[in-house]
Amino acid sequence: SGADTIDGGAGTDSITITNSSTGTLTPAFTNIESATVKTSSAFNLSLTTATDKTSLKSYNISSTSAGADNIDLVDIASGSSVTVSDDVSWDGASTADTDDTGDIGTLGIDTTAGGTVTLNVNANEDAVTHVATVTGATTIGDAANVTITSSNSDSNKVNNDITSLALDNAETQTVVLTANANAGLDVGNLTNAAALESLTLTSASNT
Repeated sequence: SGADTIDGGAGTDSITITNSSTGTLTPAFTNIESATVKTSSAFNLSLTTATDKTSLKSYNISSTSAGADNIDLVDIASGSSVTVSDDVSWDGASTADTDDTGDIGTLGIDTTAGGTVTLNVNANEDAVTHVATVTGATTIGDAANVTITSSNSDSNKVNNDITSLALDNAETQTVVLTANANAGLDVGNLTNAAALESLTLTSASNT
């Protein structure tokens, strides 16, 4: 809630958020460098009124429900790295536990004007053999420099998919797309690219 204040103190600190609310989380994070989020609903985070707007730069976000959970991050720090996956936990063979099937929906990332953002799309690890993570429409606002990477931690060949990508007509100048080994990257229609000057694509083996 807006009244929450969380101070990590000295050193490198992380926070784990288990979310089931569609409300906007507007905490006063202080001295916290990384956040792991597992959400079963839409997840909305705004640092617009945060006391410390620069420390939190690492986000690892995954879904725990099959309902296409939309993600929206507002005013995150320049230099932030956002990692998303439909699902990061293998349900396993046991019938005695509770299984989940995650699904990331649309993705919105907004940073400071002229900032730098990295989006890492990791494979869906819900099953023993990984499959692609597929995001809905993705928007990256205010970033001058955008890097998007695709990764997969097993040897199964996947093509992680961003359904569409909207940039910032006034800000985005460079985009780098990188597909790592065993993880192709499929990016749909690219829009809002009036200021784009450089588009770089690289790929490792995925055959």
